[in-house]
Amino acid sequence: MLQHTTRIHVGLDVSKASISVALLRPDGHLDEERIPDTPEDVRRLVRRWPEPVRVRACYEAGQASSPRSAQIAPRRGRRIPGEMS
Repeated sequence: MLQHTTRIHVGLDVSKASISVALLRPDGHLDEERIPDTPEDVRRLVRRWPEPVRVRACYEAGQASSPRSAQIAPRRGRRIPGEMS
């Protein structure tokens, strides 16, 4: 199990059909994979992490991203380019 001071860093690149995932482990090992962009696949991904509370994640979602990207990591008041005010 991970110690309280360790962190797992996750980067997500979200598109309409899939999510590219890069996971950097505390030992420096990098895991990369692509999963379908469905709620169940995202839940399955998170369930595999030993302690999700220790995960620090960021995501990149371009204009072609699905609306589901907001469910993965809600934005904080930033406007998406091309979005109506």
